[in-house]
Amino acid sequence: MPQYAWYYFAIFRGVIVGLMFEPLPGAPSGLIAVTLVAGYPTNVLFSPSSTRSQVYSLNASLSWALSGFPIVRYG
Repeated sequence: MPQYAWYYFAIFRGVIVGLMFEPLPGAPSGLIAVTLVAGYPTNVLFSPSSTRSQVYSLNASLSWALSGFPIVRYG
């Protein structure tokens, strides 16, 4: 696996271990992992060759991180 995939796998493994031993409840553990992945997109989420610029990767990682949360619209 490439280096960035190992970083992603380490974060995933950390969440699984955190859920097993429960130093924090499940929701904060998952939120910390999503924040880490979205905060370091060039190192974790995308391969260095696929990122064209820092702005592109930050926008793409933020949209990926927030895509799982439903948007509630009133009215």
